[in-house]
Amino acid sequence: MSKRVMMLSVFVAIFALSGFSGLIYEAIWSHYLKLFLGHSSYAQVLVLAIFMGGMAIGSALAAKLSNRLTNLILWYGVVEGIIGLLGLVFHSMFVAVQSTAFESIFPSFESTWLVHTVKWSIGSLMILPQSILLGATFPLLTAGLIRRFPGNSGKTLATLYFVNSFGAAIGVLTNAFVLIPNIGLPGAVLSAGLINISLSMVVYFLSKNDYYPSPKPTFVTAVPSITNSVHNYLLVIAAFTGLASFMYEIGWIRMLTMVLGGSTHSFEIMLSAFILGLAIGGFWIRKKIDRFDNPLLVLGLIQLVMGTFAVLTIPLYNYTYELMGLIVETLKTNDSGYLLYTFFSYGVSLIIMLPATICAGTTLPLATFIMLKGKAGDSAIGKIYAWNTLGSILGVILAIQLVMPLIGLKWVIGVGAIVDVLLGLYIIHRAKISLNKYKPQLALVTICLTIILTIPFVGLDTQKMASGVYRYGKAAMSLGDIIFHKDGKASTVAVRVVGNKVTLLNNGKPDAALILNSDADDNKISATGDEPTMVLAGTLPYIYRPNASSIANIGLGSGLTAHVLLHNKELERLDTIEIEHAVYEAAEYFRPRVDNLYNDTRSQVIIEDAKTYFATSGNKYDVIVSEPSNPWVSGVSGLFSAEFYREVKRYLKPNGVLVQWVQLYEISPELVATVYLALKENFDDIHLYQIAASDIAIVAGMGTLEADYKIPFKHEGLKNELDKVHIKQYSDLAFRKLAGKKELDIIFSSLTINPNSDYFPILDIGATKTRFKKTDARSIYMFYVTKALNRLLDETTPPIRDVTEAPSIEATHLINEKREFHRLLNNYSESRTLPLITTTLAEGTAKKLTEIIIYCKSSQEGKLAEEISNQIIGYVQWAYDYSSSEEMERLYEQLSVCRSKLSRDGVLWLGALQAWLDDDLSGVMELTKKYLDNQQAIDTSADKHLLLYNIVSHIKKGTGADVYKYNAKVAPELFSDLELRGLINHFDPSLIQNQ
Repeated sequence: MSKRVMMLSVFVAIFALSGFSGLIYEAIWSHYLKLFLGHSSYAQVLVLAIFMGGMAIGSALAAKLSNRLTNLILWYGVVEGIIGLLGLVFHSMFVAVQSTAFESIFPSFESTWLVHTVKWSIGSLMILPQSILLGATFPLLTAGLIRRFPGNSGKTLATLYFVNSFGAAIGVLTNAFVLIPNIGLPGAVLSAGLINISLSMVVYFLSKNDYYPSPKPTFVTAVPSITNSVHNYLLVIAAFTGLASFMYEIGWIRMLTMVLGGSTHSFEIMLSAFILGLAIGGFWIRKKIDRFDNPLLVLGLIQLVMGTFAVLTIPLYNYTYELMGLIVETLKTNDSGYLLYTFFSYGVSLIIMLPATICAGTTLPLATFIMLKGKAGDSAIGKIYAWNTLGSILGVILAIQLVMPLIGLKWVIGVGAIVDVLLGLYIIHRAKISLNKYKPQLALVTICLTIILTIPFVGLDTQKMASGVYRYGKAAMSLGDIIFHKDGKASTVAVRVVGNKVTLLNNGKPDAALILNSDADDNKISATGDEPTMVLAGTLPYIYRPNASSIANIGLGSGLTAHVLLHNKELERLDTIEIEHAVYEAAEYFRPRVDNLYNDTRSQVIIEDAKTYFATSGNKYDVIVSEPSNPWVSGVSGLFSAEFYREVKRYLKPNGVLVQWVQLYEISPELVATVYLALKENFDDIHLYQIAASDIAIVAGMGTLEADYKIPFKHEGLKNELDKVHIKQYSDLAFRKLAGKKELDIIFSSLTINPNSDYFPILDIGATKTRFKKTDARSIYMFYVTKALNRLLDETTPPIRDVTEAPSIEATHLINEKREFHRLLNNYSESRTLPLITTTLAEGTAKKLTEIIIYCKSSQEGKLAEEISNQIIGYVQWAYDYSSSEEMERLYEQLSVCRSKLSRDGVLWLGALQAWLDDDLSGVMELTKKYLDNQQAIDTSADKHLLLYNIVSHIKKGTGADVYKYNAKVAPELFSDLELRGLINHFDPSLIQNQ
């Protein structure tokens, strides 16, 4: 390898790393600015616009200065160094600016318009300097290398474009899947800065003695199609091709969001796929560009083909749902499956984006090459790059602000394609080709035009778009009609009706579902699984603040939460904050169920980001209800962060409370713990409620929280709403409280995880994976069953026995089932009459246990078979959960005839439980020790119960040498039990850390 080739290869590698770090910045800035602007879509748009705008300015400056500079490569190194230095200080600068803006600047403005203007201006200024510098890198290094290594300028230009874009595509993925998960946003931006500084130092040593002044421009008449008049239009052409390309990007990202899901990882996958296409285009053309007889004709044909490929993505897009459905249904829901899901999601993105983006990747090198072959000199590189990026900004703005909201998502692609085709036709016209010589090319033009004309007749399938295929694996729901569909600025919103069930969908994900007109048909269900969540989110505030005069409600959804909140006549003001106006329009379809939202004069809906609204309004509230979308949705996890809760406190009155909804489906206990820990950092007291089958509400306040469950039943409207979701008495509400702060501290203490933070977004990263794996955190409910924590903390609250059975709360069924079991057992024992057929678990268990008791009374054998002893233990353990002490005492009396006939383990187990019920801690320690010493491994539910009682007894007695011995026996699968982990950790944290 010659020295020339080796040196050129080094600079090519440097520029690949520069692209790698450059896209880390773009991706990171999206994360930071969504914290500042309040929504990921807005942040992505601003970052795209300012990133491209800054690059346009940087390119233009480089073009203006390049003729005067004699060592462009050294200046490129200087620019890289400055980019790196700014990267090192970006995080500290952002934190300071954000704090000043929200605490001092925004509250001083009365005009919402002014706040938005200042907010977007500040956001722009934070990333503009580096964007300008990044824009200067390509023209500086490219022109510098063309001067240093003359000859094959087209190949050099295309190669640099390829490696920079390829590095960028890798940088996006590395940032998303390696850097942020391991070192957070500050570490990622710091890493990018260090890369730039390192590159700067290498470039300095490689080029410090270079002297290559700008060559005199020459006009190459060998290419007749390249004329002065064409030069005058190439800059405009570059702008319009940039406009079309970025309209495609915006359109495809929104379209694929409904196929891949709206997570941060999905966006970054799509961004990487788009850039990879550009890189492949540069790679394909790098060896051909210097050999084209008529490069202008090639450019025109590529524009035509690009527009055609873009149009073809519209019908092709409808089939990606079937492909994603097959992927989701085929893959196993484990870590390996998630890795493959991510890989295949990238593949789906490439199917849509790759053909057109490959074409797009050739246009900039081609246009620049044509300029270089004319009179422009190497300053043409910066000029073309500047105009191209300026067009990209216009494309982003046109797509988001005009085309998508006015004529729909399909036409974002359609308008971009029309622009490309018109450009292609114009360029071909300017190329002045011979009709006879270029017949195949003319045939291609005819085909492309024919395809473009089909745009009005090809549509997007709204049923598929509303399917949520990335969750359910179904390309379209077989039932129901889409009665509303709108492409909003932040998301695509739809409403689906199946019978009398109405569902709100946001980017294909169900956000709320209600039953309308349930009284009209008694055969239909009366409430959806979502309704208890919304009704209780609107009720819990009054349990703690019955005289609340002002409430803020984050997240509109169907509008039911707001509707319920307005049933309290003492409320003076309700502000519902929703970021997407299309959601407000969609909620109309839930009327009359949510009429209060629209008819009550106390209700105000604000279309705004919550953080910005709080900062600008200056209002303080008695209660803030936070019921946003799922935390895996990009940008939403910021509403579950320690920083957000710190801000929220500023907008609560001195005795105010926060009611925070959290899902327990498609999430892990560890991620729920990150939310709890974030709340714990900011609030003195916390109560946790189960409000639906897989939903909890966390009530947080300053000072001690005190609940009055009778309050809601004093308001007729609230009482009626609660009745619809099977809450008919105050004991039903009290039963739904699972724990307070003391219990939760113990439960979550053993999970080695940090609070969710804006800058270390544990929830955002982890929730996408747990969504795919269908992880479940409902094990959080189970500590309520064993009552071990209650005993440890001396909780003396009497058990609640009178509970209305509710379909959404399994525990209400279980408590009634256990009551029925005890009733039947008493009846069977007294009557000695057993049913031939049993239809319920309570009946079956009562019958089997009665048969065992009868056998014990009649049997002359000294001992029961081991199998029967184990059955008794199992039945007693089953009965103990949700049974009262009185019921368990009667059960023990009924089993007294069997006690002497049990196996040794059976005698010890029942004896230990009896001692636990009698609060005989010494007896518990003695009997559990004998039982646990006799076990080879602690691996059953029965073993776990006795270990829990043993640990609690030792903690309360201040002893516990045996616990260390038993800890070693615990089966690995039992360590997923939060209560057991928590108690072991409470006894000695080192025991959990050594697992």
